[in-house]
Amino acid sequence: MTKNRLGQAGGILRQCLAMGATILLISQPVAWPAGPAPIGQITTNGNAAINGASAVTGASVFSGDRIEVSHRSTAALALSRGSRVVFIGPSSAQVKSGNGQLTAVLNQGKVAFRSTPDAPLVVEASGTRTVPKSQGGVFTVALDGETLEVTALKGSAEVIAANRSAEVPEGKTLRATLGPEPSPDAPIEGAHNNLDDVAIYGALGMSGTALGIAAYELTRGCQTVSPASIGCQIN
Repeated sequence: MTKNRLGQAGGILRQCLAMGATILLISQPVAWPAGPAPIGQITTNGNAAINGASAVTGASVFSGDRIEVSHRSTAALALSRGSRVVFIGPSSAQVKSGNGQLTAVLNQGKVAFRSTPDAPLVVEASGTRTVPKSQGGVFTVALDGETLEVTALKGSAEVIAANRSAEVPEGKTLRATLGPEPSPDAPIEGAHNNLDDVAIYGALGMSGTALGIAAYELTRGCQTVSPASIGCQIN
């Protein structure tokens, strides 16, 4: 009789210990892995999407996100430390961050952007790279099929392709035809298309376009919204 009572008491004790250990484990704080930090916020006017989902003003943008902007629409991104980029629809692009540099990869369409010394911004378009000199200034890039146009509104930029590079002085527009992809041993790393039929013009005929208005807004710090509703209220 005594042995049975001792056995029952031991069983109850073991159950209590097990329950206490379970409660202890449950009550411990869980250290969830930190998610990626956003690289900026979006302001939309019209129809735009992030990774296929409808984008709303104030939404966060992360490195690797795909931005799609519909016809007669715009999407302005306020990026870290003063850099700005405005996509003019119809446009398709991707934004990336790495090695202390922001990159907008333009698949098609038009973009105006402001690069700052603290947050250098580079635009890639069909295997070419538009790199602001001194890491600052305001520029536009337009990609239409095999035609590339780069305008330096404030500051100068360098357009880098697989076969050559060309400087775009302030107040000038570079227009070029993109040639076929070169061999894998192309002389310039990171560029995948040739730059052919290069011509430099004065930056004329931009002020009446959505792209030109966006660029001029960026030179003024995006403090106002243009009549074309670029949606650059991002300061």
